[in-house]
Amino acid sequence: MSDNESESTSSPAPTTPGPATSGTPATAVYSHVPSNFPIPAPIVCKGNLVANWEFFRQQWEDYEVATALDKQTSKIRLASFRSEMGKDCLQTFLKVNISVEDSNNVEACTTALKSYFKPQRSVFL
Repeated sequence: MSDNESESTSSPAPTTPGPATSGTPATAVYSHVPSNFPIPAPIVCKGNLVANWEFFRQQWEDYEVATALDKQTSKIRLASFRSEMGKDCLQTFLKVNISVEDSNNVEACTTALKSYFKPQRSVFL
């Protein structure tokens, strides 16, 4: 087998686009996610809303850290957050008064949902 034949049958290493990395092999980035780490359960939007929100919020924070999702782009984090919150909560979230800019930020979205599920109460003495 000649050198030309071996070159034509082997596939080249994948490359990443861009001027700084043109022609260099791509480096895959993997995060270690325990196979038994649970995905957050969707928020239950009936019953004790405060307790249900707190349960989901804690699960979500743990999930983001354990899966390194907190290190990802805002777009990926937000898509994951909306997916994990469940249909009922997403329908509620879409009705929450939040700016377009804030609706693209996970922290602002969790703050808006917290305000919905745990409204401030006035205490009169």
